[in-house]
Amino acid sequence: MACVDVSLSYPRWEITNMVFTVVNYSQAYTIGDVAFTARNPAINLSTNCWAEDIELSGSSDAWHACTVPGTDFQFRLGSYDLKMRGSWDCGAGDSRSMQFKAGGVGNTAGIRRCDDFPYEARGWETRCMMDDSAVAAGLSSPVAIEPTQPAVPEIPEFKARSCTDRSATPGWTIGSFSVAGDGSLKINVTNLSNEQGLACEAKLDGKGKWVDCKDATSKNIVSTGLLFDGEHGILGVKQTWNCPAEPYVESEPGPYTGVGYLTTAQLKCASGSTCSLPQATTLNGYINAGPGIPHTSYVRSCTLNSFNSTSLTLKSYEISSATRKSATFDLYNQGSGDNYKIAGVALSDDGAWHDCSPSEALPWQLDGCQYSLDAAHEKLGFKIKWDCDDRDPLHPILFEAEASATLPKEECASDKCGLAKDSKGVELAISSLTWASSKKPMDKGPLLPWI
Repeated sequence: MACVDVSLSYPRWEITNMVFTVVNYSQAYTIGDVAFTARNPAINLSTNCWAEDIELSGSSDAWHACTVPGTDFQFRLGSYDLKMRGSWDCGAGDSRSMQFKAGGVGNTAGIRRCDDFPYEARGWETRCMMDDSAVAAGLSSPVAIEPTQPAVPEIPEFKARSCTDRSATPGWTIGSFSVAGDGSLKINVTNLSNEQGLACEAKLDGKGKWVDCKDATSKNIVSTGLLFDGEHGILGVKQTWNCPAEPYVESEPGPYTGVGYLTTAQLKCASGSTCSLPQATTLNGYINAGPGIPHTSYVRSCTLNSFNSTSLTLKSYEISSATRKSATFDLYNQGSGDNYKIAGVALSDDGAWHDCSPSEALPWQLDGCQYSLDAAHEKLGFKIKWDCDDRDPLHPILFEAEASATLPKEECASDKCGLAKDSKGVELAISSLTWASSKKPMDKGPLLPWI
């Protein structure tokens, strides 16, 4: 649904034809009129908004209605801030329709022209036309998030003269890089801000987390951290540095901090999981800590697909034929796009809900798992929880789904029973799907930068 996609990705009102009028502005009066057109691209609907003889100083909390019911605005003279709030339906009349509520404030400071009309009935009127703009919105319903656009690093058009200026758009050259099967990582990296190069080594923890480089400091390099996630193809560099004194330019010594990420699709990997970069590669980054980085993919959106998901897929299962007290389930979540291998589940077939309690930890993508097996009626159900943060890394959405299906006749071989070998899986229809926003960022899973 395009409406849902836009509403969860970039909810906004596009502002055109904006005009405001102030009466006796030279005498510090702040009474006047505002008029504009606001288009909501999620539902492709425009509304006319206007108000006459209103207080423009911002001292009034009054909202002014637009022609589309439920859409209101406020305007503040001086800062030219335009505040909008509204609600709309995606799929109205459909069983899976969703109602959105949102609000936001945008700056409309681009004045195209102003004209004076000194002999109007109200006094001297100053009428100004504004440039077109947009008011980005945060959602309060169906979930409270601030949808964030992908933040890509700024790539400078030319090399700045000073280290201080270059530090505003940090970057690094990766001269050589290799990681062995045991997690030993070696890298030669040059900071493009102060042009300080160094070689460092680190031992990865195997979890895609940041690790400190050994012996990777110098007079102008304070610290260097590395991240390597081979499964998701991400190499990260995080560095704090100083700028040396430079002749004929104004400079600030620092320290400065920056972080950058590189997709490692160009890695060459040999047997034994040894990987290397075949040639020097430039990595552009962000100043300071950079933007919030999601743990779920923006492109293959966990958020959008989870809202639209209608089923889970049981790809396979194995139950011990001798005791029928232990099981392994292979479950696919169409919403998040994740496969869950849940092994060593202590099995009860009484039709009640039980924690999955596998012999190994749950897959990191899951926040909770319960199952229900009714052997007498051959019914299997799951209740699972998972996080999505690709639309708002600072406020992940926790989804919870309940799904079930009637199992086909199982086949047994050796000491295990399960789906037939030629089975394409069983669709478990989702009967309940709920969600809520979290108050803190995710602290698990891969970092997936917007590059």
